[in-house]
Amino acid sequence: MEMSQIQADLGYLILGIVFVAMGLITLLITALRSASRDATILLFGAMSCVWGGRFLLYTQLVPLLLTGDPQALQGLERALSYFSGAAAFGFAWAFLGPGWRGSLRFFAWLGLAF
Repeated sequence: MEMSQIQADLGYLILGIVFVAMGLITLLITALRSASRDATILLFGAMSCVWGGRFLLYTQLVPLLLTGDPQALQGLERALSYFSGAAAFGFAWAFLGPGWRGSLRFFAWLGLAF
């Protein structure tokens, strides 16, 4: 792996690490707070982990370190890209409510369909 490729992937690496750390900390705090298990906070943590994992898999360095082949985890990257929209709609649904006449729920299911 060349230094120029690492420099090109640096932005995705930083974003991925920040999002995964933020998501894991949020999930840990939610798990430790047994009195209130708010779905909004739980979905925010899950959404952050999914987006962070997606950013990390965009790079060539992380798949190379995990499998030895920089292109090996493209299927997982595509799956995380597919489910990141659903996680975002789930968070918005929990945070904002169902929306006008259930429009947010409709778009969440539409996002899962496509």
